[in-house]
Amino acid sequence: HSLDINYALLDISDSEYSDILSEGRTWQNCLRILDRFCDNYPKYIGGSLFIVGGQDVIPSPVVSNPHWLKDIIENQEKHYREKDLEVDLLYSYRSENIRFVRDIELDYEFLFNSNHSCRFAVGRLPMEDGVVSEKRRNEILSYFERAINLFAPTDTKPVGIDIKNHLVTAAESLNVVSHIMTNGMPLTPIKEEPGLVEGNIFLSPALILTESDNVEETIKCSNGGELYVDALRKAEMLTFVSHGASAAEDNGCYGEDKRKENLYTAFIPELFQLCPAKIVGSVCCWGARYINYRVEESMLLTAMAKGVLIF
Repeated sequence: HSLDINYALLDISDSEYSDILSEGRTWQNCLRILDRFCDNYPKYIGGSLFIVGGQDVIPSPVVSNPHWLKDIIENQEKHYREKDLEVDLLYSYRSENIRFVRDIELDYEFLFNSNHSCRFAVGRLPMEDGVVSEKRRNEILSYFERAINLFAPTDTKPVGIDIKNHLVTAAESLNVVSHIMTNGMPLTPIKEEPGLVEGNIFLSPALILTESDNVEETIKCSNGGELYVDALRKAEMLTFVSHGASAAEDNGCYGEDKRKENLYTAFIPELFQLCPAKIVGSVCCWGARYINYRVEESMLLTAMAKGVLIF
């Protein structure tokens, strides 16, 4: 059966909201626009909010990271960005439900321990900042076409995303965590190889990156070899339980050696072209980064352009 979706398009550039935007395109003002919309059209409260656009169109709310250990990393400049977090979840609440203790330090107790209910489940189709090229515009249109086709009834496929093969790669230090997280989920059957495949989970194969444009050849000469290529070609879902980084050139997922002294590349965005995955779970630091990154520098942006629907 097809799925009937009742939706409303909220264009923040509409003249109806020009009085708010005249004060600046901030996330607080975008939230005020959403408040006004909900007041005028309350029937949409309780559904989902799907934000389309990047940071320069609909800014993500920024709050201080409650887990940031200042006494440990205050002198390590390379970590300074981890002090702040972008949190689209705040668009689920009304403006008056959000308070700050100081600067961008969110009053979590007031937000979560009071009777402030969420208005929406919040998601976003992110884009890189700047003018949208024709290529990027076509990728965005392709995303919506693929999403719509999922719910077009046919005699040969079920409605929605059917997951039979789920490929999980994990850093060795996170192997136990990966098994707990994927317990009960359909994993791609993979031949057991000590130190490489354990319980149908790849222990982040070390990729040998070459100058070749053929990413399949890059994988085949790595320690995962044909086994990894075959698993990628079958995967309808990918999950990464590994490491990430903030530098623009470090755009992949990373494993570690036995002594946990050195990191190595376990996955690069180019590999999305080898697999039919529609869903990606990224449990990596910086694994879903896109703000201030180009498409080729972001796993998230590359994945959405290559066929992934949910990240």
